[in-house]
Amino acid sequence: MSDTGGNEGRDGFVVASAAMRPPERRRYADKRPYLPRADAPATHARLYEAEGENAFALQFNGEDLISLRFPKNVKPLLRYHSDGDFQSWPFIQQFVAAADAPCELEVVFSALVELWNVRPRRAGEGEAILGQVGNPLMFGANGMYLPDWDMLLSWHGMPFRWVGRRVASEGGRWVARMAVSAGNKPWVLLIRPRYFSEHLGYARHRPWARRPDPKPVAGWCSWEAYHSDVTQSDIERAAASLAPLRAYGLEYMQLDDGFQQERVPLRVGGDVGESWLAANGKFPGGHEAIVRAMRGGGFRPGIWTNATLTDEEGAESTGACLRDREERLIKGDWIRFVIDCLPETLERHVKPYFRAFRELGYEYVKSDSIRHLIYDGLQEAVRLGTLEPEDARARFAAYLDAVRESVGDAYFLSCWGVLSESIGACDAMRVSTDAGPSWGAISMQLRETARWFFAQRILFTLDPDHVCVRAPLVWVRMLLSFVSLSGGLYMISDEPERYDEPRLELIRKTLPALPTRAAEIGPVDYTSPACARAPRDMDPVAASRLISHIDGDAAPFATLWATHFDRGERSWCVIQRCAAVPLAVLDVPLERFALDPDRTYRALSFWTQETRELTGAIRFEPLELGDTEVWALTDVTDGRPALLGSDRHVSMDAVSAASVEADEHRVTLRLRGLIGQTIRYTVYAPNLAGEAAASGESSVRVEAEGEILRLSVRFAEEDVEVSIR
Repeated sequence: MSDTGGNEGRDGFVVASAAMRPPERRRYADKRPYLPRADAPATHARLYEAEGENAFALQFNGEDLISLRFPKNVKPLLRYHSDGDFQSWPFIQQFVAAADAPCELEVVFSALVELWNVRPRRAGEGEAILGQVGNPLMFGANGMYLPDWDMLLSWHGMPFRWVGRRVASEGGRWVARMAVSAGNKPWVLLIRPRYFSEHLGYARHRPWARRPDPKPVAGWCSWEAYHSDVTQSDIERAAASLAPLRAYGLEYMQLDDGFQQERVPLRVGGDVGESWLAANGKFPGGHEAIVRAMRGGGFRPGIWTNATLTDEEGAESTGACLRDREERLIKGDWIRFVIDCLPETLERHVKPYFRAFRELGYEYVKSDSIRHLIYDGLQEAVRLGTLEPEDARARFAAYLDAVRESVGDAYFLSCWGVLSESIGACDAMRVSTDAGPSWGAISMQLRETARWFFAQRILFTLDPDHVCVRAPLVWVRMLLSFVSLSGGLYMISDEPERYDEPRLELIRKTLPALPTRAAEIGPVDYTSPACARAPRDMDPVAASRLISHIDGDAAPFATLWATHFDRGERSWCVIQRCAAVPLAVLDVPLERFALDPDRTYRALSFWTQETRELTGAIRFEPLELGDTEVWALTDVTDGRPALLGSDRHVSMDAVSAASVEADEHRVTLRLRGLIGQTIRYTVYAPNLAGEAAASGESSVRVEAEGEILRLSVRFAEEDVEVSIR
């Protein structure tokens, strides 16, 4: 006999009407007690009949995670638990819902842990890559991710619409509501616990134990400015020169290669850490002077280090290096001599100097060449037959855990390459090889961020490597806009005297960095060439097409991006089109940006301040190689006044607009800016007279352009309230 109770409806679905189910079979729908666990185990959920007619709840990890309510006049057809399509590892559970007549099914997601609306796959051909700031609900995004549990829910087969614009916080719970067009056709709900750690294979992702620091990071790095020739006076001058950018959100200064001793270890019988803590002659004041100079400019100090040992005699004397079968030191490409990463080695040679960096005042630590530690060091020992593969992985993970433990609350950047063992230890990971001011390097930063964006602020924050602002202005405008909007590590790296006014203006308009996270998740695409390089003498356009696997595609992958913002009562989407190759005129349907094509939007271009009204699709103009368009789209279907954006920040405006309140008769903007600064805000105001007043000593000037008002607000105080009637 079937364990569904024998009440199977059409297609094997269980008819859930209580009157049709024998009392002794109700146990399959009854609620049972489950103890919630912080680690959300990969175990099955159960559906039970909830209070209220035709209402059901799906319980997982002690939570009523999803509730379903059918209209009173229909009979649901449901699958209750593990008798459907089911995979035990990685765990996949399927629930199916249908009804004996067409109806609107009310669905509510609710949890004590945060819910993120996501697209449960990567962007397809011609679609924008999706990011989010806040908790927006996005048109057509048929997934919900629970980051604390590493759990993915997705639904398939029937149309749905969101009720509301955001995942709301209600009574200490995260709640999202939607309506599904139900009927005879099955609506399929998939549950995938441990999504990143088991389904995608990132086994060290354990968010219940530690999640990467989600804070946005922006700063300056010394490498592309001075390389290893950097001196103490260079750092002092840079800190003083860059200090005015601190007010815009440039928060860190990071000293890169060039301060340490050439010999690692410094002496025979010495510890590795001596070479990093005893700065060389170019830094006579030592680390104390470095930290003091950075803090003098208002910056949080950062430091670089490297996993290599350079001195053969010193490495031999440590007794802590990998050897081949003939007991000779293994010498790897790039890494020279390789520490063995055993517990006693980490305790003596690694933990002390990383701990000392934090005690000296460094709040940002970049650990470099660790890909060479695993590939050219530990895995080389495997190749030579002196280590087992499992030992190599375990030792590498132990090295990274030792760094994490030692730097404490400092921000930890793993460099470079996506190294699975870094997950759970690092806060950010560099996804591209060394960048620079060339188009090949810049296009690599764009393409590698696109490749790995599904991991953004889930597994780690993406570091595209530093931005060289001395590159051609049009390329810099695209890249700074892109890094800011995508939420990657925003680290500029040039000699400060190269920052003329046009370049400073680009920096100011893209600072601060944003906390953007992925709004689409799924496996990485390994099939396109990673960090590819074209022949040096090849035309940049031809090279871009060659390394991008592009052949006439109108919207190739990495060119379209959509960041959805949810801030208080305001929701908007910022679209960026990046010319990874020269792009032709193109009409793109709005649903490819997770926007409802049946709604009416007002669009504001950030770099030109042009406005448009559009429905259904957006038209993009031709772009030359490396150029960009950035548009903010705001839903104005209901005709209510709305802030469309500003010229302050490329997010338009998640930075200076603290809150917006609007009705048919009035708009109130609560703004934040620098004293003496003038910011231009664009407001859709179809029924307002255009009269505006600013609080305090600040001033506002209004220009009317039909239904659009342009407000120029001059800040006499940092916080200003502007009222528009």
